[in-house]
Amino acid sequence: MRFQRKDVSVLFVILQFFVQLPLLTAYYQDLFLDQYDDGSGDGELETTPVNPQPRCISGTYYSNGELYCDANGNLIIIDLIIPTPSGSATRPPPIIVKTPPQPPIIILPTPKPRRTTTKRPPRITTKRTPRTTTKRTPRTTTTRAPRTTTTRTPRTTTKRTPRTTTLRTPRTTTTRTTTTRTTTSRPTTTPKPCKPTVTKVRGDVPVCGGQTIFEDNFDSFRDKMWRMEHYIPSSAPELPFVSYQNLPTDPTVIVENGELRIAPKLQEKQPGFTNDTIFTGAVDLLQGCTSSTDVCQKQAFGADILPPIVSGRIVSKGFAFMYGIVTVRAKLPQGDWLYPEILLEPFLQKYGSKHFSSGIINIASARGNRELKSRTSDYSNKVLFGGPVMDAQCYDTLLSKKKLKAGRWGDDFHKFSLVWTPDNITLLVDGKRWAHVEPSPKGLRDQFSRVCGEVPRSLLGLGTKIAPFDEFFHLTVGVAAGSIKNFPDRVLTENGRAKPWTNFSRKALLNFWRDMEAWYATWNQPELLVDYIKVVAL
Repeated sequence: MRFQRKDVSVLFVILQFFVQLPLLTAYYQDLFLDQYDDGSGDGELETTPVNPQPRCISGTYYSNGELYCDANGNLIIIDLIIPTPSGSATRPPPIIVKTPPQPPIIILPTPKPRRTTTKRPPRITTKRTPRTTTKRTPRTTTTRAPRTTTTRTPRTTTKRTPRTTTLRTPRTTTTRTTTTRTTTSRPTTTPKPCKPTVTKVRGDVPVCGGQTIFEDNFDSFRDKMWRMEHYIPSSAPELPFVSYQNLPTDPTVIVENGELRIAPKLQEKQPGFTNDTIFTGAVDLLQGCTSSTDVCQKQAFGADILPPIVSGRIVSKGFAFMYGIVTVRAKLPQGDWLYPEILLEPFLQKYGSKHFSSGIINIASARGNRELKSRTSDYSNKVLFGGPVMDAQCYDTLLSKKKLKAGRWGDDFHKFSLVWTPDNITLLVDGKRWAHVEPSPKGLRDQFSRVCGEVPRSLLGLGTKIAPFDEFFHLTVGVAAGSIKNFPDRVLTENGRAKPWTNFSRKALLNFWRDMEAWYATWNQPELLVDYIKVVAL
């Protein structure tokens, strides 16, 4: 059977149709998916077109007349001719290709648009699948696993363990130490009802009954609490044979082993001094003087020699009070012609500055001589004396005495106390009362005879019945030697040796120094030791 040329043309058209049919189908399928795909990536198609496209234009030919758009907007292939047995060619009924709404431009028969339509389907399948499977899986498995194992484990083992062992242990020990120190001040931290009290502290400091208003345990010397005296007491009524000096080297006042220690020394043993200097030299205490300038320097002249003893004295700095309980635990000095000073002295000399007119209170004192007697009395270290002093001439009018049955007051520590109220003055030792002074209705001045002419009676009449002890007083602690008041005349010391000077004699100081070899040999324990001082409000 031989094919004619037109038969070949028909076969060529048929072959061209079947070649173009898959491309057209893919193209229209792509357009259809683009219209009904919402772009969410879930692979689901919407029921209505997302971007509806217009149909083909009715009555228009496309693809060089091979396709025709009918009245319904359908494309029809019109160039397909099929030969018949009679040898004539007939046109078959048109094939209707139904398409979804299309853009007005149709695929061109050229190769380039065909290549474009071929690449679009792979883009959909290739990009969506790898993004889901390839990228998400590695991120989950690769990144999270190392972060969990590498970072969290070292942090737990390395940082938390040292913090617990290193920090918590010291904090616990430090806190316990602090609580121990704060035990004393618990009444302050735990507020209690403030009991009214007659005690007053200078500076209008509020005070409650039973409150500790001053305390020093002498763990160290506190410059803010005490002033070191530096002067010559040449105008004092008792006129001791000493000078109070704040020595830069070999000090007379030191704090050691939790105790205040005041130890007198010889002036001739100080740098720049000799025995001859005591008779012909001078003492200059102007630098650092704590009193008036006239008592901070002295030139030796004749029998008026330099004070041969250098001692120490401290005064409470910035603290003065009126009425209260004073307790001092101390060990008194021993040595011939020594005596301690544990006193209350007036902060302001309201009733006068001479002859004890404004008063002092001697809390506790005992002469340092191990043996000292007159024909009728014992004045040795066995006898404790104390009380208020209001007059230089009648020095011991209000003083009281207490004698030990065995031993001496300087052999051991004792607790000396003073209870000072607006109505009376009481002294205690080791908790037992041994002296009590109570004024008459006319006051303490009424207890002095007219012979004691230095008592300022008119001024005292302006005060209370306890005057002059109705003002602010401060604490004084020191050691002195000699004087013209504390050692009576015509007394004998150990081995029957007489007192070397006479009170009120012009040569009292000179005669005391001339007997130095005798009395200095007895200074085996010349220092005053103080464990603590405490003042409590009434």
